[in-house]
Parts: sequence; structure tokens; C-alpha cells
Amino acid sequence: MHKKFHDGGKRAAEFLKELLVRCPRCEQQALVRSNGVPWRVTRATLTCSSCGHSDAWPGRAVQPGRSPTCDPYFGCALWFIGDIKGDVFWAYNREHLAFIRSYVAATLRIREPNQNRSLASRLPAFLLAKKNRTAVLKEIDRIAKL
Repeated sequence: MHKKFHDGGKRAAEFLKELLVRCPRCEQQALVRSNGVPWRVTRATLTCSSCGHSDAWPGRAVQPGRSPTCDPYFGCALWFIGDIKGDVFWAYNREHLAFIRSYVAATLRIREPNQNRSLASRLPAFLLAKKNRTAVLKEIDRIAKL
């Protein structure tokens, strides 16, 4: 029996309103919230429930050269970063991680509408390789427990 996944054309930007990151002060989990997608954001905040650290993004341009494993506003490392046989992958939040997990676990992947800008079309090949499926799912499960 096939595990079926339908992506619905969902885009990565749909996961960018809330990002789980490492607090720059205590390295515990912190939350970055914004009022939109990076190229239209006017407000973003960082809050850490562990140490109480908070910050407000001053509204300057998002830095395009930043690593994709960092948030685009404060430059904090994302909370969900994994390694599969030397290749790095990341997720913005639990919903994004669940999307990736569901897509990888599926043996029947339906991309409708089939758009080049969908998140499914942008996932790296090492995540989708059948030979890596078990390792990817194991690593996703590991970082989901963090």
C-alpha cells in the first residue's frame, strides 16, 4: 500500500511567519514572529521564554547572503537543523518539519498544481532519494524531539 502525499502547491514562504531559532543569549529555543513573508515584512520580533531575551527587527532590508539555516531578520540559527550523510537540511518550525517528513515518507507524491515554485519542487535531492528515506525520517524524528 502506498503512503500518499498531496502538496497542494504549498510554498516555503507560507512557513515563514513563525520561526523557531536558537536564542542568541542562552542558546535555548526562541521564537521569531513576523507579519509576512521576508520581502514584505514590516515588523519582526524575537522572544525567548527561557531567558526572557527579546528583540525587535529595525525594519532594514533582509540580508540575502545569509545562510538558509539562519532566520532572515536576526541571523539566529534555526532550531531544526539536521544532517543526512554530510548534507544539511533545516525546517523553519514544526509545521514545516511535518510537511517535509510527510513528503519524504510518502511513496506516492502528488504535486498539484505542479509549480516550480512549490516547496516540494525545491526540496534537495538527498532528502528525496529512496536510499536515504530511512536515514532522513530518523533524523527528522530526532530533531523533532528537541
